[in-house]
Parts: sequence; structure tokens; C-alpha cells
Amino acid sequence: MKSQLAQKLNSRFAPVAMLRADTLPADAIEPEAGPNRCMMDLFARAVAEGRTVALSRETTTCAGAVTGLGFGNGYTATPADLERYSAFFAKGTPSARDPQAYQAFVDKLKDPHTQRKFQDGERLFVEPEDARHWVTEGLPIYDLPGRYVIFKPLAALAPEEQPQSVIFMVNPLEVTALLMVYGALPGGTKMAVTPTPQSSGCQVLGSQIFHQIEQADPAPVLGYFDLAARHFLRPQIPDEYIACSLPWSLFLKMDAQADYVLESCVWTDLQAQAGA
Repeated sequence: MKSQLAQKLNSRFAPVAMLRADTLPADAIEPEAGPNRCMMDLFARAVAEGRTVALSRETTTCAGAVTGLGFGNGYTATPADLERYSAFFAKGTPSARDPQAYQAFVDKLKDPHTQRKFQDGERLFVEPEDARHWVTEGLPIYDLPGRYVIFKPLAALAPEEQPQSVIFMVNPLEVTALLMVYGALPGGTKMAVTPTPQSSGCQVLGSQIFHQIEQADPAPVLGYFDLAARHFLRPQIPDEYIACSLPWSLFLKMDAQADYVLESCVWTDLQAQAGA
């Protein structure tokens, strides 16, 4: 699919479409087997290498990705999971209701980075009870049809495919341009600041977008305000880039106005100066 918005931005990274499917694309790459396997390095390959990435219930082993991709609530699958993640999103072992049981779980983790992260906690919340509320009530939870969640270059989207969203990895200048196009849409003044809810990187791509799709006037979701995700993106995507995810219906509206808004000398001059 050709996109006027992508053409006008002329970003280092081409936009990526997210869609659900029941069949595995022939050229798709899938996660390697393993518990707590983060999907963000695969998403980085979709962005930086133009690869098609497929994730399923069977291959998604990180609880955050299960939750983010619409495969249910991976944080509350069992009472032990609820206790574990309530501590993990605070200070780790010191935040656990049963520190000995939590530390025993941590000691069994084989990946050193994952083990350190669970022991120290991700520190998304100061209080473990706030973390508990977040995983049980604060996050939008979905269990959606479709065996696979696919990330693929927007340019490779087939005419019959209808994605749920389009994701731009953009620098500060480019996200400014995207928000300018969003704010200029017909129908009244748009939100000056798009939603940036407390979420993991994969949830910004998935469940937070699913929530926006349900709204009468969907908004973009800015993401990667998540240090844990940055660890996996950093080898291929520089630190200054953030995600701007657009529900499909919103993307189509913005794409239709890209020629109008981004033909201004304000944008073209800034773009020329940035490339100088």
C-alpha cells in the first residue's frame, strides 16, 4: 500500500501494519522457543529490516505480550502469576508478599538479564498494590479472534488485508508532524496530547490500540516510554525514536490529509534543515 503520510515524513523507518490472521504468512519469522521471551526484538526487525513477524498464542511466552497482543490477561492466569507480577512491577523480591517463594522463582530463570530484572523489579510503581490494581483492573484486556498477530511493512499490505493499526517509529520532528496532521483533521480541535498510558512496549502496539479502536473518535497512542522494551529495541532502533500507533480508521483520515498539511513551507523547510 502506498501512503502519502509515509512519503511526506520520509522517515528513516518505514511504517509497519499490525493485523490479525488465521494463517501464517509464508515469509514470516516467529519467536524462538523459551519462557518469558520478549517480542520487542522481533518488532524491531519488522521496523528496521522490513521483515514480516508473526506471533501466536503458542509462541508468545511473555505475560506482557500475551496481554498486549489480545490473547487474554497473561498477568493473572494463575494466583501465582498475580502475586509474581504485582511484585515484579514494583521492586521485585522486596515487594513480594512471600519473598522466599518469589526469589525461588527468580533463581530458576536461566537468562541473566531476565533474572536480574525480576529480582530488582521494573519499578513501574512504588507500591506493589498499585501494580496489582494495574494488572487486574488498569489495563484494557482483550481475547480476540485470529491465531496470529502479524507485523509487516505497510508497503507490503495486500489490497484485501485490513490492519488494525499502522505504527510509525519516528524522531521528535517526525512525531511533531504526525500530531500536526492529526490536529488538523476536519471536525474540530483534536487532543493536543495523545494518550500515553502506563503500558509495556507491546501493549502500546496492541491492547491500547484495541481500546482506541472502540472509541467514537480514536486517537494516536505514543509509546516506548518503557525502559524494558528499550533494551530489546536498542540494537536496531536509536534511543531518540518513539512509536506513534494509529488505529486504521484514523490512519486513513490522516493519510488523506498528508498532502495538504505537510506541503507547507514550515514542514518542508524544517525537513530540509534536518537533512542538511
